[in-house]
Formats: sequence, C-alpha cells, structure tokens
Amino acid sequence: MERVPKREGFALYRSSLRFEEDWRIFAWIGRELLGHEEPQVAGEIGFLEGERSDVGRIDNILAVVREGRLEWCALEIQAVYFSGRSMSSDFMAWSEHRYRYSQARFSQQRTKEAHAAAADKGSYAAKMGQEDGRSG
Repeated sequence: MERVPKREGFALYRSSLRFEEDWRIFAWIGRELLGHEEPQVAGEIGFLEGERSDVGRIDNILAVVREGRLEWCALEIQAVYFSGRSMSSDFMAWSEHRYRYSQARFSQQRTKEAHAAAADKGSYAAKMGQEDGRSG
C-alpha cells in the first residue's frame, strides 16, 4: 500500500485496506479476543439469504481451534471517506470542538473533585463537632 504524501493545509486519507496492513488488526483482535495472535481469517462471509448479493455479509471471521473447540469472532470494518477542498474547514471545526470539549470535560472533572473534597471536609468537620459536643 502506498502512503499518501503530506501536503500542508490538506486533509489526507488512505484506503480502508489500511486496516489489513501487515495483518496487524487481525493479530491484535486475535490476541485480545481469542488469546491467539495468529487466528485463521475468512473474509466476506454470507449469513443472510436474499435476492441482493451486496447485503448480509460479515467482513471477516477470525477463528482459533483450541482443544477441539472452535472459538471465533466477527469483525466489521468501517471507514469514512471525505473528499474535496472544502472538507478542511470541517476538520478544523471538529478539531476546535474536540479541544473545547476535552477542556470542558477536564474542568468539569476538577469541579466534581473540588465538590467531593468539600463534602468530605464538611462531613469531617461535622463529625469532629459531634465528638466535641458541638452540633454541626
């Protein structure tokens, strides 16, 4: 597979076949789900019967035979294709939104932690007041 050269100011993409590059995706899924880095792989497996031949296919089935038992999982691969010069503004908007969202999540988490700490401190102070005979 040929790599796309980087051009300043342009969003780049690669074919969805990149998921199969060096069989890494199959090795990773095999290791994580099946406990084996070299599963058998079958592609475009039909599972629905009908008039149309372009539906009802599983992208890949990964399988391992262990102690006479077949262990398998299905793998569906999805990729999104964008084209045209105007897409760069969409990527910029997404990038800015993602940055603001992550900053907001961080701020929200810090606020929750501060509230929890204040609540714990208040509980502690109330408990200490009860032990001293004071009410809180």
